[in-house]
Amino acid sequence: MTEGSLPSNETHTRIELTRFDIDRILHFAHPIPWKHRWHQRHLDDHHARWDWNDMMAMLRHAEVLVDRPGGLRCHWKLKRLTATSPTDVHVEWDPNVTVDDGHFYHHGKDTDFSVPALSTIVAEALNIDNHSESTDSALIRIKNDDVSQSH
Repeated sequence: MTEGSLPSNETHTRIELTRFDIDRILHFAHPIPWKHRWHQRHLDDHHARWDWNDMMAMLRHAEVLVDRPGGLRCHWKLKRLTATSPTDVHVEWDPNVTVDDGHFYHHGKDTDFSVPALSTIVAEALNIDNHSESTDSALIRIKNDDVSQSH
């Protein structure tokens, strides 16, 4: 059993999550929060008796995750998700939402994916190609290019 996980004989608490709640959870799916265990601390503080692996399994089972460059976000049509276990999930979709607004919500702020990525801005400023559609930093590619050219 990993640190922060529940013994298999314990049940999860019933949770209700909105799109905002799920995007806030996904905000912690990054190497820095993982290094400091903030991902599990967030769940401990806000969603008692849910560990990270069970939460992610539940979100995948509910089919509410959208893959995007740089990570996952909650599906834009989600109205409410209710769960008592990773497989006992009820999803309520919002019939009034017809178009992806392109936002990832976290900590009361939202990120608009229609604006250029930082790597695109840096690549344009430095006049280097950034046709990879990747979310990694253009500065990392410059350093890698410099290393490969020097050998």
